[in-house]
Amino acid sequence: MRASAFRNAYGQQAKRTGPRIVTTEQIRSTLKDGVHTNHAVRVAGPLTCPDADLPVDPYVLGCWLGDGTTTSGEITAADPEILEAIREAGFSVKHYRKLAYGIGSGFRVALRRLGVFGNKHIPSVYLRASCQQRLALLQGLMDTDGTVSKIGSCEFQIIHRVLAEQALELIISLGIKARLRTRTARLNGRDCGTAYRIKFTTQTPVFRLPRKLLRQKQAGDRSTQQQRYIVDVRPVQSVPVRCIQVDSPSHLYLAGHGCVPTHNSGVLNVVAAELAACPDVVLWGCDLKHGLELGPWEPVFGRVAATPDQAADLLEAAVRVQAGRGQEMARRKLRTWPTSPATPALVVLVDEHKPLAGSKRAIEAIETLTSQGRAMAVSLIDTTQYPTVPALGSSLIAPQCAVKVCLRVNTPGEANVILGPGSASAGWKAHEIPKGKPGTLYLDAPGADSPRLARAYHVTDAMVGRLARAHTGRRPTLDPVSRQAASPTAGLGHNPPGSPPHSRLGSPMRSPGGSPTDSPPAAHWANPTRRPPGSPLGSPAGRPPAGPPATPSPGPGGSGRGPVGTAGEDDPLAALLAALEAAGERGATVAELAVVTGMRKTWVYERLGDLATAGRVVRGPHSRWYWHAPEEGGLQTR
Repeated sequence: MRASAFRNAYGQQAKRTGPRIVTTEQIRSTLKDGVHTNHAVRVAGPLTCPDADLPVDPYVLGCWLGDGTTTSGEITAADPEILEAIREAGFSVKHYRKLAYGIGSGFRVALRRLGVFGNKHIPSVYLRASCQQRLALLQGLMDTDGTVSKIGSCEFQIIHRVLAEQALELIISLGIKARLRTRTARLNGRDCGTAYRIKFTTQTPVFRLPRKLLRQKQAGDRSTQQQRYIVDVRPVQSVPVRCIQVDSPSHLYLAGHGCVPTHNSGVLNVVAAELAACPDVVLWGCDLKHGLELGPWEPVFGRVAATPDQAADLLEAAVRVQAGRGQEMARRKLRTWPTSPATPALVVLVDEHKPLAGSKRAIEAIETLTSQGRAMAVSLIDTTQYPTVPALGSSLIAPQCAVKVCLRVNTPGEANVILGPGSASAGWKAHEIPKGKPGTLYLDAPGADSPRLARAYHVTDAMVGRLARAHTGRRPTLDPVSRQAASPTAGLGHNPPGSPPHSRLGSPMRSPGGSPTDSPPAAHWANPTRRPPGSPLGSPAGRPPAGPPATPSPGPGGSGRGPVGTAGEDDPLAALLAALEAAGERGATVAELAVVTGMRKTWVYERLGDLATAGRVVRGPHSRWYWHAPEEGGLQTR
């Protein structure tokens, strides 16, 4: 029997040809040679990705995912080598009982930030980390929940479906051929649900524990480990398709588990198509995929950024537009921006947020736009395929979005990040959307607050080209107020030099008597008038105040105390108002205002919120707050 098998195998090896291109019809007609499969595709090598900034050492995270307690920082470990590796990664280890140990030094906090605390899964950032980082993660999983047979065959078994599927993706991304199968898990004859088993054989060291690694090394290198065999060719119904070719010498690309398909850009095309047809919307874009996604739309975009630094500049310009419009609305006593082709709304589209997570400038600008931009008709449409708080760079962004679209995600935790805490358990099961249904989504918006699946239109590249050409030349431009505010050198709160005393929206601003009145003088913004004792605020460092001090104007009571009154040592609100006025064009941060007033930051935030509602302060770039002088009279304090 063995001799016959050897002869058959040797005969097959002798018949093999080198790699070549064949059609599916050719494969079908020569599928097998007797009982042996006749065609195979070589297993792809490891995915090459750059080193990622990971909040938890990948080996430690793998150990916790394998043998850790879901709702605590505990881990069950019988091998001292695992505990020592955790210590070497910078975490403290404390023995609790028998084989239970606690991991300290901020481990639980890091798990919460990753979104895995109480919801075990492999975060997306780890699945696309460098090869060495992904291998360390797999070694942690295998040292705790993996086994190896006497002949070196490896197996990872777990009862969590999502974690099993992600572990399979992780293994395949390292260039290892693996298969996932299920069986019924039993304990003392009791049915414990479905167990997911991943089996593979590889020369890659997937263990760190010496006792397991020694067994794995006993496995020889078999040629079948590097081949995926084609076992069938089945006819399917013919449908319209689009042929693609990758711009590389081999024209090869990866499909399936090795590269997770995403559909964010497709949905963004639908949104861009609708907005491009609006005569009262100016479009700006941040395309952090090297301009590949929004490039076809460039004729209808007023401005496009393609790098994180350019995106930060663009987003800060949008914040300045928001601030400039807020001032104009306060002068004209408007509650919302009067959107029209002459004064259009500004919409900023961001395709792939993750590269911005490390930019403090960009994140602060996005926080400002999502929290304050709607009344000023400055909106942000932000997309990401990494729906975790670390990848977003802030926990404040998603909750402040009025409309949320969630396509397929990997875990319930990722759905909760986008749609809000508890959404997955409330029926918004984006993690259960089938992979084979691109464009399927959940929409959370006013009037659409129940978990119902929807489907986005498919906008092809040809349609994008036609739409962009159709709307080129008919796009609106920003109004003078917004154009001036968008300039990096624009001042706040005053007209350009030489401009007439008119509202920059085009119609004169009128006083109660009916005659046109000037805009508030530049001194209200640029020139400090007084500072409370010990104030850290004042004119910008390295230069004197721009122009003479402002002349205080009497309030309604004729006190002559200026527009904000005089700060008193026992009056924190007066000190707050005086500090804002004194800060001028430099603005003030909440931390600086807390020092001036001697109050907690929460108190400062509350007072600034009240003043912003009253139109007396505006928030600008870098979370700095600016005083907006009242149009007449003064704001008195008690």
